[in-house]
Amino acid sequence: MFLSAPHPMKSLRLLVLAVVFTASALAGDTLPSPAHRAALASLEDATGKILQLADSFTEEQYAWSPMEGVASVQGAIAHVAGSYYFIAGKLGVPPPAGLNRRELGKGADKAATIALFRAALQHMQGAIRQVPADRLGEEVELFGAKVPLARVLILAADHSHEHLGQLIAYARMNRVVPPWSK
Repeated sequence: MFLSAPHPMKSLRLLVLAVVFTASALAGDTLPSPAHRAALASLEDATGKILQLADSFTEEQYAWSPMEGVASVQGAIAHVAGSYYFIAGKLGVPPPAGLNRRELGKGADKAATIALFRAALQHMQGAIRQVPADRLGEEVELFGAKVPLARVLILAADHSHEHLGQLIAYARMNRVVPPWSK
């Protein structure tokens, strides 16, 4: 039986996670578990790129949408921000009083959209940090199913990566080169 070498990107991801875990341990990281560190590292990867793209689009491009009925650049960024409040709520951290995540960012310009995204991201990161490690197996209702909190912990990163792909496609259609690929 022959064993093939791991895919280079898989090896790189494992190396990055190992470095994150080691650096966190050496820095006296107080996160409750490796699951928390992995969730935050993946979220940071996606949101760092979303923020780079958010900054790369022009003010005019924020209104661009590939077709009627599909989120604009601004709408996609605001949607991800709104999802952080929803997911944080599932982790036991409610959104700020009076916040309507479905209306978040309606009519906002580029600067306001980036600011609301950053605020929502901080809220989400705080929610991830506050979940005790011994509760990760507890189940909550999510989209009509019972799922463990550990799954909810990584949902923000999953969702961010999904919409990062959307924003990369939007960028390419608008002749915006993602900064990390220049």
